[in-house]
Amino acid sequence: MKIVTAEQMRELDRRTIEEGHVPGLELMERAGVGVFNVAQTMTVAREHGVALFVGKGNNGGDAVVAAEHFFKAGRGWGPMTVVLTSNPNEFSADALYYWKKLAQLRPRIIHLDPRQKELVAEMLAGCGLIVDGLLGTGSSGEPRSPIREAIEVINAAKRPTLAIDIPSGLDANTGQCASVCVRADVTATIGLPKSGLLQQSAIDNVGRLAIVDIGIPGKFTATLPPGRDYFMLDDARTLLPVRRPSAHKGDFGHLLMVAGSEGYSGAAVLCSQAAMRSGVGLVTLAAPRAVWPVIASQCREVMPKPFDSAEAGPEALAPLLEKCDALAIGPGLGQSEATEAVVTWLLQHCDKPMVIDADALNVLANKTHQLRDARGPVIITPHPGEMGRLTGTSTQEVQSDRWGCAKRFAAETKVVVVLKGARTVVTNPAGDITVNSTGNPGMASGGVGDVLTGVMGALLAQKFPPFDAARLGVWLHGFAGDIATLEIGEEALIASDVIAHLGAAFRRLRQL
Repeated sequence: MKIVTAEQMRELDRRTIEEGHVPGLELMERAGVGVFNVAQTMTVAREHGVALFVGKGNNGGDAVVAAEHFFKAGRGWGPMTVVLTSNPNEFSADALYYWKKLAQLRPRIIHLDPRQKELVAEMLAGCGLIVDGLLGTGSSGEPRSPIREAIEVINAAKRPTLAIDIPSGLDANTGQCASVCVRADVTATIGLPKSGLLQQSAIDNVGRLAIVDIGIPGKFTATLPPGRDYFMLDDARTLLPVRRPSAHKGDFGHLLMVAGSEGYSGAAVLCSQAAMRSGVGLVTLAAPRAVWPVIASQCREVMPKPFDSAEAGPEALAPLLEKCDALAIGPGLGQSEATEAVVTWLLQHCDKPMVIDADALNVLANKTHQLRDARGPVIITPHPGEMGRLTGTSTQEVQSDRWGCAKRFAAETKVVVVLKGARTVVTNPAGDITVNSTGNPGMASGGVGDVLTGVMGALLAQKFPPFDAARLGVWLHGFAGDIATLEIGEEALIASDVIAHLGAAFRRLRQL
């Protein structure tokens, strides 16, 4: 799905109305119904009612349409209150039309001004859901009174909050938050995801991002500039091929994994098990002889091979490389001279696609020219700290411009970059950017990154192009984590839970 700026979305709306002959009132109706449907998916105390904050623009109009549906729902929603921050005579023409319809139902209405903060705060104290329809994508700068006071009481209430299109106070293009900005649990963005919603600075205010389809014709979205996409279920389905009934393990590739060291044997096991759960035909795990017995005892489907680079040198991997289709290197490998020698040798001599992670990345700090000169295609999977070491910057600098940092590094080194974290960013040397839609805070746990390396390595071995292997691998990894979290919660999630739910992720991806 394309990522758009506020200006691009407005142009799509205009074309849909003028060239697609869809009335603006119809688009507002679709948006409001979509917002109501997103609310229906939220786990809230519906019987305690809903309060909708309505601004004077089209964003407020969407809220008014949603209000009518809440009022008529009859599905357990309690009392509904509409909080106005302006006189309805100031509404946009379409919003005013729907306001007149809503007014006939005689809902409870509160006109908010700075002197009524206490009254509104008292009303919100026991509210089941707050809907933010104050400011839309056309707003910028600091919110003014009484919008400012409205945002303050929404946040102070600490009740489940659903933002329409963007959280009020957030810049739709940059993701920068004003000094007051709604902190939403869910944001129902209209049409297409706006770039600001996907930035690091916006994540905590956006919450879960839901896309409300309002029927923008595909012929119009197709004219948007390529190269910025939000990777979702439909995108993943287009990449996953159907397996032939006559297929055998040789059809699905052979992955060679170089991983593990004393004290870090678990990383190698997790990585290899994740690969086997991701459709690859065979996995060979080259592990140091010192930990080989431990690893071998935990590997049944994987073929562990003892490998001691300090004694035999990295050239000892050559026979294994001849038999493999792709390579994954790094998890638990340790930061040593032997690791550095192995990574250097593989980059110089291996023409198979490889994914490089963890310690194999850390030994490349100040030696990134080796990536640029690599003989074969490369995916790297740094977290922000590792990216900072690779680029010679701080973690904070990386996080402040994740898209730009990943894009520049991919272009400079000619590799695919997977910059991990909330809203993982995948870029290629051509400058294309994909932002991932799956994953959750429960995945901030040791070993989860090793699982991702295994998933991507398996896809590379199955002949997926590196950029597709990275995008699909990140999505599947996050989706498995999301499914696991539904069962056991975020706090209890561990890396092996993600592996255990990869099967469910693939199964749901196959469902039509």
